[in-house]
Amino acid sequence: MYISMKTYSKKFLVTFFFSMLPMLLMSCSMDPEKASFSISGNLEKLQIGNDGFTEVYSIKSNTEWKFVNETDQSWVTISPAKGSGNGTVTITANANTGTGRTAVFRVVPNGVKTQEIEIIQGNSYIPTTDGEFPIIAWTGVEADKSLEKFPVMKASGINIYLGWYDDLETTLKVLDAAQKTGVKMITSCKDLLSVGTAEEVVKAMMNHPALYAYHLKDEPEVNDLPGLGELVKKIKTIDSHHPCYINLYPNWAWGKELYSENVKSFIEQVPVPFISFDNYPIVSINGAPSIIRPDWYRNLEEISAAAKENNKPFWAFALALSHKLDETHFYKIPTLPELRLQVFSDLAYGAQAIQYFTYRGLQHDEPTEVYDLVKTVNQEVQQLAGIFLGAQVISVSHTGSEIPEGTKALGSLPTPIKSLTTSDTGAVVSVLEKDGNQYLVQGPADKTGQATSFDNVYNRSCGDETLDEIFEDVSQEYGVNVNLLKAVAQAESGFDVNATSSCGAMGIMQLMPSTAESYGVEDPYDARQSITGGAKLLSWLLDDYNGNVSLALAGYNAGCGAVQKYGGVPPYDETVNYINKINDILDGALSNDSWTTDSMQATDLSHAYVSTGNAGNTYYPGLSVTFLVMKIMNIFRIQLQNFLKRLTDRETALIQKSSQLTAAIQFHQHQFLI
Repeated sequence: MYISMKTYSKKFLVTFFFSMLPMLLMSCSMDPEKASFSISGNLEKLQIGNDGFTEVYSIKSNTEWKFVNETDQSWVTISPAKGSGNGTVTITANANTGTGRTAVFRVVPNGVKTQEIEIIQGNSYIPTTDGEFPIIAWTGVEADKSLEKFPVMKASGINIYLGWYDDLETTLKVLDAAQKTGVKMITSCKDLLSVGTAEEVVKAMMNHPALYAYHLKDEPEVNDLPGLGELVKKIKTIDSHHPCYINLYPNWAWGKELYSENVKSFIEQVPVPFISFDNYPIVSINGAPSIIRPDWYRNLEEISAAAKENNKPFWAFALALSHKLDETHFYKIPTLPELRLQVFSDLAYGAQAIQYFTYRGLQHDEPTEVYDLVKTVNQEVQQLAGIFLGAQVISVSHTGSEIPEGTKALGSLPTPIKSLTTSDTGAVVSVLEKDGNQYLVQGPADKTGQATSFDNVYNRSCGDETLDEIFEDVSQEYGVNVNLLKAVAQAESGFDVNATSSCGAMGIMQLMPSTAESYGVEDPYDARQSITGGAKLLSWLLDDYNGNVSLALAGYNAGCGAVQKYGGVPPYDETVNYINKINDILDGALSNDSWTTDSMQATDLSHAYVSTGNAGNTYYPGLSVTFLVMKIMNIFRIQLQNFLKRLTDRETALIQKSSQLTAAIQFHQHQFLI
């Protein structure tokens, strides 16, 4: 923990270190007429855990003093609340079983500058969306169309909408629409943006179940920060539960000072619980083909470092709207790999929310092509929400022939990873920590999304054989192309042998119970049994549809009845996206004209390789062709467990043989006695 003090009269920090206390006391004795006050430690921001907290602090003073609970939070107290001269105070906080919370105390020493103490309980602010990763769409929904548009937004995987309206009445109506459709809102109106009128607005909105946060400013200038700080403090005194949202400029657009210094000033002056910034990396300059801004990753480095240093999460953006920035710079409609590049890089750096600019780019009157792309990426993100939400960044580095400016090249790999190979275009490699486990995260580093491919099953061990061995064996036995078989497994479960879907599909090939039974799968979580069952089904489907892969995949996803009903691939978004995903996994090997097994024979699925040596690994791959998440902690424990299991199996076999031998000896002895 650390504690320091902040004055109201001037916008700078006054820090009192232990080493300075003798000097302070000496000055008091030399000038007894001058009022003085200090408290032990650094007391500006006190970060405490969720467990109950009690700590005693010493006060050195020659005047009267008192602590005023600005936010009226009953879960924390400072006692005694007032006194005179030297003494001690005890800060006590109740245990917290909910989300993070904040209380602010104003210290009022007689004749000395007013100071404040901010007490934050719980981990750094983590947005809550019922276990889902927060995915935000920026403004674009008209108030009178909110009931119609919010369900469409939610169907794409967006669970938070950021929009502001002219007046409080309209804002409350849109909040009502959000509540009815299951969407949260970051919102604002004109009267919220003034210290003098904010109280009425906050009191009217603070208890609305659809409210997520108060939106105060997009891309503030440096001279806006003091006023924003006062506004945030005002709102926090009324509502300490809902955060205030302010979004910062990218590093290429904010002032003449160092970007890091501007971010530091923002954090010092504006007490918001997280940092948000926008930077759209894929840009066309003077009509040339799009490039990645050379300082984009440096921007992620700067924000991630500031967030970590100040124990605050950060939010990042992905561009989903084609528009002209100025006479030179143009943003085009992003492709699926370009969306993945933005989102997965943000996640690798530890972003705790993904924001799309703007919803207007996803839907005008009807959903656009970007809508489906965003939906696909959002589904991939939510598959890994349990890992990324609340994870802490341990390290981030880059591979490739050219390392982006402001970043560092990959050095040593975390134990027990022995090797990691990517293409010359490079990749982002980070290590995250969550719930005592560590994860190696590898994402793309070029705008094509082909910098690293994770289609291969690597050498993941399943008992005495690897997944690669199983796929090859089963492929030959049932005549199903091995690459197609792997692609289906990746699309279905991400090669997770223990996967279970919400509808009851099980195992690496996601077989329904009835399907598993039909194809002789007794244990759907056994890799060989599941892959065998999936291969049998695919083989039957390919035979039934004369080798047409698109129809076979449609039958695998939606069932033969649906294919028969529509006389081809059924017009289900899920099924169409499923086929497209497998086409992406196979690097486009399935042509639109003839999706047959012949078109996949030359597909190479071994672009990247990760090894831990000869022993088996535990992998948690992502569901896109450009992203990998691998659990790296406790691998040795798992390997040991597997080794002991093999020993136990052998021991059991020996015991069985010994029992058989003993029985045989006893039998012969009995016969001899007879």
